[in-house]
Amino acid sequence: MIIFKNNQLKKCFLCLTMFILLLLAVSSYAMCQEKYHWRVMVDSGFVELEDLHKAVDEIAEKTDGRLTMDIFLPGEHPYKLSDYLQVVKSGEAEICSIIPGYVSGIEPGLTVLDLPLLIPEGDFNVYRELFENFEQGYFKQLMDEWNGRILISSLTSGQNYYLKEGWIENSDSLKGKKIRSWSNEVTNFIKLMNGIPVTVALAENYTALQTGLLDGTTTNINAAYLNNFFDICKNVVVGEVSFSSIIYVVNKDAWNSLPLDIQEIIEDTFMKRDDEWELIYYRQASETLMKSFIEHEISAKPIPKEYRAELRGKAYKAIWEPWLEKVGDSGKEAFIEVVSGLLELGYDVPVPDEYKK
Repeated sequence: MIIFKNNQLKKCFLCLTMFILLLLAVSSYAMCQEKYHWRVMVDSGFVELEDLHKAVDEIAEKTDGRLTMDIFLPGEHPYKLSDYLQVVKSGEAEICSIIPGYVSGIEPGLTVLDLPLLIPEGDFNVYRELFENFEQGYFKQLMDEWNGRILISSLTSGQNYYLKEGWIENSDSLKGKKIRSWSNEVTNFIKLMNGIPVTVALAENYTALQTGLLDGTTTNINAAYLNNFFDICKNVVVGEVSFSSIIYVVNKDAWNSLPLDIQEIIEDTFMKRDDEWELIYYRQASETLMKSFIEHEISAKPIPKEYRAELRGKAYKAIWEPWLEKVGDSGKEAFIEVVSGLLELGYDVPVPDEYKK
């Protein structure tokens, strides 16, 4: 037993004891803090991919390494892009980038805003306004059913067509030509133009074009540039017949397992990128097109107005009606919401009166 001869020594000993106990408590707390490691599965060749890496690094730094993430591209895991909804639902990856067209076979409702020719005149601002409403409404509802939570979304510029030869000018232009498709709805649009749709993932397009599996392809201008399609396809048909999105979805169970402070760090990290990611493709599209004229000596022509109007007049029977037959009542309500919004803006939408409410 220690006997103190004076109060000063006693005080010093007590302070030292308290300091040691505090140090042990802090050390014990740090050791007890759980660490999390997430898998993030995305597509390749996307404009925001570099910034996604920066976001992941920021999260690791702000959480002091409590949450780290690895990003996987196609070929670095056994899944197809069409599997990503199932992957995030099961938790095999905590975050997946969902491209509506790729998963339209199992969740067609997500493609309501991607339907070819539904957004008239390729108006990106109309698409963006509709998307922001749907992201907090119908799309959120759909992701709830897939055990998912929307983290952030990126909106692509309009979908154009890139051909080795020729243009899209009339119903004979694509006869006998094999054109890349990436969704049921795009397949029906290519058929409407009398082309031969061939489903090919974006990452496999270059080889398919090289080998003759494809005579042309479709994607946004930024993805076409990043994937070097202009090495082979010199004719750019500027149609902006539809838009698309990349919706980053987190598994709900994984999200709910995180401490509140980590959730807030993730939200803050992506929230500050929200506007930039929504507009990044749109802002870069014109610049990318101009660079391509110089670097790759491409040529560009629009789909003639008369032929575009003819296609849009046939779009309900050829594209939109088959989609409506698959989506159920909630999908029909979403379609009516889009049609109503377009009618309010003064656009004509060639659909039966039952959808004009």
